[in-house]
Amino acid sequence: MRRLVEQGLGVSANIDRPEEINAALNNLLGNDRYRIAARAFAAKYSGYNASAAQQGIIGELEALAGAAVASNAMTRTTGCR
Repeated sequence: MRRLVEQGLGVSANIDRPEEINAALNNLLGNDRYRIAARAFAAKYSGYNASAAQQGIIGELEALAGAAVASNAMTRTTGCR
């Protein structure tokens, strides 16, 4: 939630204080800057593909793991670090 507020995409309110929730919702719905920020966020990430991002991260982790295994194997066989 904190990140949404920091990016200007949302507001926070104490859930135990209905008047604070009401004020936050009125601010959110009555202030165009939140709508503008939400549209900009949506446009920025419109082409985001979570599956492709996951596969990219997995590939990078596998490459790092392979390099670590190869480095460890070389250290064991040569005694060099």
